[in-house]
Amino acid sequence: MEKVFVSYEIALELKELGFNEPCFGYYDCERDFQFLPNKSKFLECEFAAPTFSQLFTLFREKYQLPSWIYTSDNIKFYYSILKNKRYMVSDYYVVTKTKAPAKPYETYEEAQLACLLKLIEILKNKQNDKQT
Repeated sequence: MEKVFVSYEIALELKELGFNEPCFGYYDCERDFQFLPNKSKFLECEFAAPTFSQLFTLFREKYQLPSWIYTSDNIKFYYSILKNKRYMVSDYYVVTKTKAPAKPYETYEEAQLACLLKLIEILKNKQNDKQT
């Protein structure tokens, strides 16, 4: 079940970004995961624990940031994010003069987590740009 829900740290970061969607779980005041479908009212120290799937859907539908994890050999994994419907953020190539391949992820889950962290970074930057 741990692989289905995001970690406490990611859930806290999402709360700070304004995430407040009903979820199947939440983190309580002791930082413990609790399974309680569709809880939408939280104490100040509690917050929603979304699934990875829920977040990828949210980023795709609400923020127009579709993303995907892929492999060419089923051994190494990469991610890509389509930003602004035309610009792709990808871990496949490092932005260098030679465009050398980036270090791939060993597992699908590592690539998925890296992709989610990049999506959160993009959202933070968008929010910071709006504030200035």
